[in-house]
Amino acid sequence: MEKRTVDKALFGQRFSELLRTSGETTYSIAAALSMSPGTISRYANGLMAPKIPTVQSLAVRFGVDPQWLMGYDTHRRMTMASRSISRS
Repeated sequence: MEKRTVDKALFGQRFSELLRTSGETTYSIAAALSMSPGTISRYANGLMAPKIPTVQSLAVRFGVDPQWLMGYDTHRRMTMASRSISRS
């Protein structure tokens, strides 16, 4: 099985973009994921990479492909294939 890793800098850029365009805040995301706003802020600033289950939760919330959010060169929007991957 291939180990998936998160590019924390690219994740931060993409996550920040999603926050800006969706109207969500670090506080609303923190509440939804039962995390601290400080942790969400560190993700958005590229200072810390989230664990894969957190990436998957965020991808579902924003309707994006988890692989894209992790920094991989793939389509931004979640496809049927990526939905089945994110549930495994």
